[in-house]
Amino acid sequence: MGQLDHAVIARLARHHHVRFHGVEEAQPLRVEVGAPPDKVYAFLLDVNRVVGCVPGAELSEVVDPNTFKGKVKIKVGPVTVAYAGTARIPLPAT
Repeated sequence: MGQLDHAVIARLARHHHVRFHGVEEAQPLRVEVGAPPDKVYAFLLDVNRVVGCVPGAELSEVVDPNTFKGKVKIKVGPVTVAYAGTARIPLPAT
């Protein structure tokens, strides 16, 4: 995993009850969250809450319940990159 991934995970850990296993670069990451799966899934589908866990991310517009416009700015050493885009998150089948 890259530094951004670890930064996001560390921020999630500070805001939620999370323990890490296998954080080595070559190993897959396993995360234990102190919440039931349905609550975790609901959190991950809530773009307004998730964007607060991504350093440099900003939600600029909610187009409809499934479509979001946003920006992210990432700095690695002397290089800064900014991206803007649209994300569509399909609603789960009920």
